Amino acid sequence: MSKIDEILIEPGFRETRVARLGQGRLLDFRVELDQSRSVVGNIYLGRVLRVVPHLRAAFVDIGLGKDGFLAAESARHLDGDPRGGEGERKEINQLVHEGQAILVQVNADAVGDKGVRLEADLTLTGSLVVYGPRRGGVSVSRQITDDEERTRLIEAIKGGEGGYVVRTAAKGCDAEALQAEASDLRQQWLDIQENAKGLEAPAAVVAEDDAIVQIVKEAAQSGVRRVAIADNAALARARDYARSAFAENGPRLDGVNLGEDLFANAGIEDDIDALLSSRIYLPGGAHITIEATEALVAVDVDSGEHRGPDKMANAVAINLEAVSEIARQVRLRGIAGLIVIDLLKMREDEDRQKVVKALGQALASDPSTTRIGTLDDFGLLAFTRRRQGKALADSWMSGCTVCEGSGHVLTTQALAADAYRMAEAEARIAEPGTLVVRAEAAVATEMNRGEANVAAFANRVGRRVQVESLREVSADYLEVFVE
Repeated sequence: MSKIDEILIEPGFRETRVARLGQGRLLDFRVELDQSRSVVGNIYLGRVLRVVPHLRAAFVDIGLGKDGFLAAESARHLDGDPRGGEGERKEINQLVHEGQAILVQVNADAVGDKGVRLEADLTLTGSLVVYGPRRGGVSVSRQITDDEERTRLIEAIKGGEGGYVVRTAAKGCDAEALQAEASDLRQQWLDIQENAKGLEAPAAVVAEDDAIVQIVKEAAQSGVRRVAIADNAALARARDYARSAFAENGPRLDGVNLGEDLFANAGIEDDIDALLSSRIYLPGGAHITIEATEALVAVDVDSGEHRGPDKMANAVAINLEAVSEIARQVRLRGIAGLIVIDLLKMREDEDRQKVVKALGQALASDPSTTRIGTLDDFGLLAFTRRRQGKALADSWMSGCTVCEGSGHVLTTQALAADAYRMAEAEARIAEPGTLVVRAEAAVATEMNRGEANVAAFANRVGRRVQVESLREVSADYLEVFVE
């Protein structure tokens, strides 16, 4: 699977849709609802509420409602050892105690009834280096393979408190630039410590409120070449941040023309719509079906309309095509846990190993940790994928009552956000007049709930807005026009 080289951002009234592409193909899609924005990377002054030795973990209040989870392995940097206690396995009650105030960083968002996962190994990331104030030493990205260059980069910033990881983007850069960024990051850490002294736990110390800036920062750190933003105000904020943070080293920031559909122009709308379906068709005529159960996610490979003279050769070709798409789909949908693939039967061990290897290659660029099992005699191939934040279905979809849960539809909140997105697109290009939105009753009610309501939307688009509630129509029914 190719590396992400382009990010498309479509900020809406109630949600922000983010698509990450590699060589023009959709690799990752996220919908960030305003009420469920990611807090990964934020730094908090937390209060230890409970230390649970048998779990080797502590629960920490950071002010988000649900207590954060701090494992002993993640707390080991609190003991003052820059190596993080390597060589000595300390128990959680040797590292923290109840009532203690500690600086921690979020490394995974809350999922379901579980709170965020926390890390005491804080990191501050620049465009060239990552600074770990509770670490020691200097390491260099594995993508920089030249020994002489690696030594030069290490020599440029070694010494002083804390540890560093030199990023791939630093290859060939001046030592002065590296040293300047390292100095800036060290000063950020001093500022964080000073700010924390004046706070009472729980409290946010470093929290990025602007989702757009957060994504642009991530893009710069990952070497993404282009970020396109379909909103002028958001684009201006991104450019302001880019000028102060990384000047010429970051991605190109582009806007869109009036009335332009960013996702449609990129040719990914069909891919996004397909995320609502359990069945995905492959280019050769075969298809895969993804079904989630309480214990695992089952993926069935079906030959469908794929035809060929050699049945065994067909099976291998379809399986190779399928595992590549399965790796893409689990990433797009945020699927985690145990995934079991029911492949078409293959006789030859060489073919079986070829398919297992192809799955490994397809999963290699996935940012989540994966582990592949062995292909058994029944044609079942299992792999695990570590969860990173919410699955797309958790925040964007709900079970379909018509098919008794075998399919998915958009949630009422997602439909309301979608209605606002369509209404805003119409408002940009329509003649003056009242913008009328006709939607199913529950969706219309949701559109007027909370602070992001119809009155606030009218102020945003600068015209009168009227939402009409309809009954006896499907949940996704929508009319938008100006009168």
